[in-house]
Order: sequence, then structure tokens, then C-alpha cells
Amino acid sequence: MTINCFWFRRDLRIEDNAGLYHALKGEHPVLPIFIFDEHILEELEEEDARVSFIHTTLASLQKAFQALGSTIDIRYGKPEVIWKQLTQEYSIATVFTNHDFEPYAISRDTAIRGLLAAQQIEFKTYKDHVIFEKEEVLKKDGTPYTVFTPYSKQWRKKLDTHIVEDTQYGKISYFLQPYPSEKYVQNLLQIAPKGIPSLADMGFVLSTIPIPAKTVRQGLIKNYDETRNFPAINGTSRLGIHFRFGTISIREKALKAQPLNTIY
Repeated sequence: MTINCFWFRRDLRIEDNAGLYHALKGEHPVLPIFIFDEHILEELEEEDARVSFIHTTLASLQKAFQALGSTIDIRYGKPEVIWKQLTQEYSIATVFTNHDFEPYAISRDTAIRGLLAAQQIEFKTYKDHVIFEKEEVLKKDGTPYTVFTPYSKQWRKKLDTHIVEDTQYGKISYFLQPYPSEKYVQNLLQIAPKGIPSLADMGFVLSTIPIPAKTVRQGLIKNYDETRNFPAINGTSRLGIHFRFGTISIREKALKAQPLNTIY
């Protein structure tokens, strides 16, 4: 059977996931993939809160996919080696994923794109991690802003001048429209469950550092502009790790914050 793959990276959720949405809308069943990248992990200490967080998140995602009759094929190793294995084990038409802006990730994706192209496999990536990418908010002369205030004004202007009608939210910015990926989960590849490499297998132990919740009180957002600059006040969302690894959608949070505060 010919399949498509969706490669999870900094987008560890099913809901409102741009790349997953496009994969599920394709013509072939979709197999989710995640790679614990040995190039990255070998530089870390054995107790790393980020690795523990990702591992725990993947365990929850795996349960969700198994409830849908599918699974995530989760592997540990070097991405170039893993993708060679995957192309030998599956007949893959297209690999879908979301943009990753880290320097290492850019070079990694370039190499993987070439590896897949040699086997006539497409590699498609989408904007998901941010609302605007660097080329989308520029000065009139086409160069990047170097001062925050004029950048933020242009950012806001672009957000507010592209309004569309959304069936769920009404009139919203085009750039905040959600991708209803969860509506197309019937197009996941139906496959037996697969296991997850343990932390010990990868040379790690479970971190004891607590992870903040994914939810935030409305009152905190309402007062954000007044409290965010005072370290003694618990006045920030503490959602950084969730945004970094995509366990929440930046579009969803921006939509919910808009009516509460113009500073978010």
C-alpha cells in the first residue's frame, strides 16, 4: 500500500496542525512519524526536562492515535538513517511536515529532502509554529525590522487587515484561521500499535522538573500588560515549552487572547 507520512517535530498535537491537516487531506493514508534525533540528544545531560516532556507527550499522543486505530512510528537514531529505513519498509508517496527554523533543522531538512527526492518521494513543509514568518513582516524597502515597536505595529496591521469569516469563530484574521486536522483522522493509516523507545534506551532518566499547565486563567491574560514585567508577580502564561514543542496551537491561543488584551 502506498502511504503518506507526517513527520512530527515541534508540533506535538493532532488539533489545528497545518502539516498534519494537509497530509490527511491527501490521497493516501497517513502514518505519523517521530524521530528522537541522536544528533541532538547526544549533546544533552541524562536528566533533561525537555526530553522527558517530549517522551511523556508522545506517550499521550500514541494513546490517542491507537484509539483511532493508528499509531506513531517512533524511532531513535540519526534522521538520515531512519528515513532510509522507512523508505525501505513503506511505499511512501509524500512526507509532510511543518517548518523548523533552527540552523541545524534547516540543514537536516535539506539533506532529508535530497534523500527522499532520490527515491521520487515529495517533501512538503508548512507554516505552523508561528503566526508570521520572517519574510511576511518587512519594512517598505523589503528589509527586516531591527526595532521592535515599528515591527509590532506592522505585525498588528497585517493581522487586522486580512479578515475572513470562520464557521467556528466568526470574523477573524486570515492568519489565525485554524486547520481542522482533527476532522480528517479517518484518513490515518490503520496499523497495529508500535512501541516507544524508553528514556533508558536513549540514555536518559525521567526529569523531576515540573512542567507548567497548558491552560491559563483569563484574568492573567486580561492583566498581562500590567503584570508581565514584574518578576515577583506570576503574571506570564508560562506556556513557553508548549509553544516550543507545539503541544498547543499558537493560532488558538491568539484567538482566545484577542478579546481579553491587545498585548499578548
